[in-house]
Amino acid sequence: GPIRAGDIFASWVAHDLLHMRQLLELHWAYVTAEMAPYKPDYAGEW
Repeated sequence: GPIRAGDIFASWVAHDLLHMRQLLELHWAYVTAEMAPYKPDYAGEW
């Protein structure tokens, strides 16, 4: 079907949020590796 301006804008925002998620996952992996032998399990599931 046709692509509307709102569809492009929504996709742009979602795309940026996915990049933020990738950065957060990378940060989480780094932090959990650095805090070894301690575990962040008490904070909740990732």
